[in-house]
Amino acid sequence: SRVHICRLIPHSWESTALRAEWTENTSGGPPDQATWPLNPQFRMWGRQAGEVVIALSQKDRRGIRDSGAKPSLIGFTVWRCKRGALPQRVWWPDQWRSGHIRAKAGASNALPEMVVEAQVSDAREVSASLWIEAGVVYYIVPHTLNPGTTGAFTLRSYCASSFEIVRVPPAFQSSVDDVWDTQHAGGRRGDTSFFANPQYSLQAVAGDATVLLLLRRFPMAGGNEPLGGGGCGVVVVDNLANHNGNEGSGGTISGNVQERSVVVESDYLLPAEAVVMFRMRQGQSLHAIPALSSAGVQGRFQLTLLADKAIRVMRVPSTRANQLDGAWDSATNSCGGSHMNSSFLANPQIHLQIPGPVVPGARAHITLHRRGTAWPR
Repeated sequence: SRVHICRLIPHSWESTALRAEWTENTSGGPPDQATWPLNPQFRMWGRQAGEVVIALSQKDRRGIRDSGAKPSLIGFTVWRCKRGALPQRVWWPDQWRSGHIRAKAGASNALPEMVVEAQVSDAREVSASLWIEAGVVYYIVPHTLNPGTTGAFTLRSYCASSFEIVRVPPAFQSSVDDVWDTQHAGGRRGDTSFFANPQYSLQAVAGDATVLLLLRRFPMAGGNEPLGGGGCGVVVVDNLANHNGNEGSGGTISGNVQERSVVVESDYLLPAEAVVMFRMRQGQSLHAIPALSSAGVQGRFQLTLLADKAIRVMRVPSTRANQLDGAWDSATNSCGGSHMNSSFLANPQIHLQIPGPVVPGARAHITLHRRGTAWPR
């Protein structure tokens, strides 16, 4: 009742067999998942043009009695780089260009193009073929149907002409788990309390690097209740470019985040996920600030950093923020003008007191915002 079709590879063809596995940290799922770049990747190029047959196989579990193990759903994609381009790895699928990911100009130059998609199957082996161009680099990315599925696999390749295929070193990974609580739920950039959000210092310590930040949000109580409060997002700020803001004690960014200092900012379309991508220079320091679109909304989150070089990630000390609303009102004679006027002391006055003990080197930053747009000159 079954028909098996086998392709016979000529003995004159070159072949390779590479063994690898999907682990908890390297099983990113299919291309429509934000964790897809975690999957193992293989770089391939040919000295001459020719046909390549690629076969991805998993362990045959039919002979394991009473194991209860079922075959995984596996597949792979092949990506072609532009001629002359040699990225260290493929960072995200080409079709994400119009999706919710945000990339800094220059971070996504020469994006590879998907040329083969072997459909996911629970068969022991899935295969596909393509014609490769001489001198062009291709990337093969095996994946499982669901992120987190673990298992060993073998990637076999056959080519009519001379070719090379190597395993790409795994991406550098760093993850932190944190919360937006009552003191650290500052809302999105533009809100006066934005800088109260948790902040992380990023420093490129091993050379220029391409960096991908993935923010995943979870309910505060750890249950399955819906995520309210709008979407989540990530803002990456250049410390040195934030001239009108202030770098407080321990490196926390406070005050106004100037537009020119924003390296990249995600949108806030999705309630549970946001992704940004950017480049860092050797020794450069940036701040990453996860935020929700509405201030005061609490929740848990995980911020995962992927990079092709090592990045130092540190949680910077929190600031304590307070916001007061006021007005210059002629009815209360509180429009005293500047210090050049004799009525200056009629302006509203606010008493600032720092409760002890005061941490040595602690700094305070005060920001005044005008509310509304109808201001006379």
